[in-house]
Amino acid sequence: MRFSEAKSSAEAEGTEKAKRFRKTARRAIVAITVFVILVPITYMVADWKKTSETETARQEAPSSIPLASKLAVAERPKLVMPPRGRSEEIPRAPGMRIVMDGDNFRLHNVYQDGTECASEDACPDGPLRGVYATNESDKENIVAWAYVE
Repeated sequence: MRFSEAKSSAEAEGTEKAKRFRKTARRAIVAITVFVILVPITYMVADWKKTSETETARQEAPSSIPLASKLAVAERPKLVMPPRGRSEEIPRAPGMRIVMDGDNFRLHNVYQDGTECASEDACPDGPLRGVYATNESDKENIVAWAYVE
């Protein structure tokens, strides 16, 4: 093999390698481009769906939350307590407080950390998880409750 033949053989082999490299580089560029475009779009769509579900829930919530301003005491939800017992815990609604109406009961605040405070005490400020009532009577007791904005 002469020098010129060896050179052209090496050039042909180099040209093949260059073609394969360019082909691989194009594929990599296409893959990166698709990734860079699709990932943010997918994220935006997922975030949009999550936001719209949250907004839908927020819009539906006022109709399902018993508001003291819209319900007479007789129409409000009731908590039934056994003698000297306690009611179930009512969760706090964001931006609202809970009022109760009835006799012989005590309202208790329950904080996010699980501590409790009876309403007659000087309760500290803090993030509330909810409230419950205790029956101070020896008979079954019913208390009406609702949220106040």
